Amino acid sequence: AAAAAAAAAAAAAAAGDEESQVFVLEQGSIQQRLFVYADCVQRGHLSAEEITAHTQCELRLNNVRALIQTMRKDFQKVENISKRVSDQFRECCLGTLETIRLDGVQVHKTEEVSEEDAERARSLLSPHGAQISRLDPSSLLFLSITGSKLYRLNVSGSDDDFIGVYACTTKEMVRDYNLVKRKTVLDNRGKKLESGDIALYEASKFAEAVLHGGVEVIQMLFSDEPLYEDSHFKRLKRHRMKLLSEKVITNYCGYVEKHFEFLKKPQKTAGKVFYHIYHKLGELERLCRGEGPKVRLDGEERDYILTIRRGPLEGELSYDNLLRRAHERLDDIKQKLQARQTRWPDIGDEVVLKKWLLSIYGLPEHLAMATDN
Repeated sequence: AAAAAAAAAAAAAAAGDEESQVFVLEQGSIQQRLFVYADCVQRGHLSAEEITAHTQCELRLNNVRALIQTMRKDFQKVENISKRVSDQFRECCLGTLETIRLDGVQVHKTEEVSEEDAERARSLLSPHGAQISRLDPSSLLFLSITGSKLYRLNVSGSDDDFIGVYACTTKEMVRDYNLVKRKTVLDNRGKKLESGDIALYEASKFAEAVLHGGVEVIQMLFSDEPLYEDSHFKRLKRHRMKLLSEKVITNYCGYVEKHFEFLKKPQKTAGKVFYHIYHKLGELERLCRGEGPKVRLDGEERDYILTIRRGPLEGELSYDNLLRRAHERLDDIKQKLQARQTRWPDIGDEVVLKKWLLSIYGLPEHLAMATDN
């Protein structure tokens, strides 16, 4: 084989084909290169000294390549060792953190989910992509449709959107580096999956959002026809009026004003924006009267807002008329808020939420009074 290759190289050299010679020099075997070197010396293209220097450089280059390959393997070994040490160190730190935070506290076994409920939760989570479907079904606390279908204001073509709450394990919760400000939300909104958008709040993140009076999470507490609801969430809903606050009113007002801003931009979906405004104005009026949000509408209120959404926006329901009435209703609500004799608490009842979280994680309730974390 070497002789045949050398013969091919000789033929290329004899023909004076410089491109072929260059290819042989760069890509050929050692035997081919030596033959071409010899031919180059014979033709006077290269001196014997130049050939020797070139060969020595090539040998050094090959040695460097071999060294780099060896170094790569060594680096990989170092990286593997480093990762193992890092994982062991992290586990050691987290174990220490767990010991410090629990400090003799007895973790009770949390309520077991029936196989039937676990299977139902699994079937609800499985269509929503890998991140959601990997969730342990027994950790699901609550799941509901959200948006227009929750309010009973949906029209043909309305999307299926979902929102819910899940609980991490006690070990994961205690080992979290930042126990006070957890930011755990499993969210596939915007990914345009056929199953629809879904967002799942981890229980501690959900509790934090409730204290801040978030519209989205308050609606969960007042949603009475969920797709799934475990015993923990049912217990929390029994105290939901204690979780309403002035922050909730502020956020509902902010929601309406934000949608007023949306109307300033040219768009074809003004009816959809108006339905959001009028739905939240109704909720604000109920909060002014000391009632909880209704969320799911019926009767004349539902019929009126559905008519707005379906359009066309003309006559009594023209764009200008709807905008003027919405501003008048919001102004009236603000005046009533200023004139009222009683107010909601500034924030929801923290103790209720702390006890709820402790029951989920299997920790004793007295800790709710003993710590602010």
